[in-house]
Amino acid sequence: MKKHLFPIFVTAMLIVIAPLATAQEKIYSIWLRVFRNDTVILEGFSIEEGLQTHFPTTQTGYYLEVVSYENEVLFRANVGISFSIHILTTEIPSNITEFELDEILINLRLPFFENAKEINLYHGNKKIFSIQLSNYICNNNGLCEKEKGETPINCPNDCLTTTTTTLPPAKPTLPFHYFAIIFVFIAAILFFLLTRIKVQRSESPS
Repeated sequence: MKKHLFPIFVTAMLIVIAPLATAQEKIYSIWLRVFRNDTVILEGFSIEEGLQTHFPTTQTGYYLEVVSYENEVLFRANVGISFSIHILTTEIPSNITEFELDEILINLRLPFFENAKEINLYHGNKKIFSIQLSNYICNNNGLCEKEKGETPINCPNDCLTTTTTTLPPAKPTLPFHYFAIIFVFIAAILFFLLTRIKVQRSESPS
């Protein structure tokens, strides 16, 4: 009976941590229409709970930055933008047709920062797009709506403070589900060792 406790325990722990492993965080979700001539149009902006975009690790010629009010780069990432698409024909599997586009629509999901001022998109050394976050976050209704991303830094009119203390730049925190996973594995190992010790003691002659 005891031999079956360990897999049951591990299965139960996996069921518990499965939702944590996909835990979402507050992000900026930005839809951009990017043209070949470096024109960029903002199609949508929102702050929501979700997962970040998996950005390329190699240089693509395009990159973005999230910048604070102190001009500190809070986040930087390469952006995969390509105006070429390849289509594989069904008649001839080895025949690949390439098409060139004049524009593409992309969705960027970036980590949220309380002290972020703007998000900039670059093509090489040229800034081709910039969004001032306060223009899309603050509604100037006298209410500090934190769930919408308003903070004393980016929306001082809505989030009035009684002190002039300068808040340190906010940094993305390590998602707590990483710690939960580590804890579960340590607990599983300890449980396994204790079970083995008990089994050995019960099987040893008295």
